Amino acid sequence: MQENNIANNEFLWSKIKSLLGMTIATIGCFFFCLQAYQNFLASFQYTSTSTSYTYIAISIGSGLLAIPFFLGAVKSLLNFLGKR
Repeated sequence: MQENNIANNEFLWSKIKSLLGMTIATIGCFFFCLQAYQNFLASFQYTSTSTSYTYIAISIGSGLLAIPFFLGAVKSLLNFLGKR
């Protein structure tokens, strides 16, 4: 009985860790995607090409930073949906 209880606790903790990882990764992905979108929109407000290119570069960088967060969210989701 004790061994079964320990196995269930480990299983529940793995699910909690997966949910926590998915939550953090989703927030990070959303933040960087929103930042990329706002910087991309800001690039159209300036007539100076150097300032516009700077905002576009920041937008691309933010979009690239969102990729690992997205992949982390997918990994956590797959771990959460996985079986024992």
